[in-house]
Amino acid sequence: MYLRHLLTETPVFEEMRKLRALSAETPLRAVMRDYRAAIVLSGLLTWILSGVLVVVILMTPTLLQKVYKVGPVATLQANCVATIGLTVGNVLAGWLTDRFGTARVLVVGCPLCGVAAYLLYAGVRLDSSLVMPLYALAGFTVGVFAVVPCVMIAAFPPQIRFSGISFSYNLAYAIFGGLTPILVSWLLGFDPLAPAHYVGALCLLGFGVGIFLVSAGSRPSWVSPEDAKTES
Repeated sequence: MYLRHLLTETPVFEEMRKLRALSAETPLRAVMRDYRAAIVLSGLLTWILSGVLVVVILMTPTLLQKVYKVGPVATLQANCVATIGLTVGNVLAGWLTDRFGTARVLVVGCPLCGVAAYLLYAGVRLDSSLVMPLYALAGFTVGVFAVVPCVMIAAFPPQIRFSGISFSYNLAYAIFGGLTPILVSWLLGFDPLAPAHYVGALCLLGFGVGIFLVSAGSRPSWVSPEDAKTES
């Protein structure tokens, strides 16, 4: 609330407010009819964001204690350091996005996050004393997914942006945020590195999305020229 009090509206929405250029129909209907590709893209990115955060930040403290036999004090201390690393990583990802764009940040950052996840779980399995630096590194690399909201904002034109993002994000988060702990816990019965495999698979998906965005160019193909003119 404090930040929102200090912020001013963006030029695009100020112009819309002056012109009252809102969607002439129910925004959600327009989203589902004309922006299905944007819904799919946003849903995939939400799956990546929610899955990696749930596993690395929320589930890992318990996994480290139960699966990898790390002490509770060391686990919670490492989780705090990882959360600080995540905060720093978010800011760095935002700065890099301003300079190089969301696509390039995803293409470079997703493989780094996948590698860091494997280093964390495999390294702690071999030597539990490495939990602090490895968890800090993993948390830091998760910060790359701060670019996800930027991609979602660009995927929908201003007139239906709120409806498009809220529908895509909440639906995908409800599904994948809820299923991720169940799936990872089930996979642990087959392989103690299951959390790393799951995070690695999501990072591979994120890398694929980044490649797709690079090939799509600066203007997503699902945004019409009229919408592009409105935003400019």
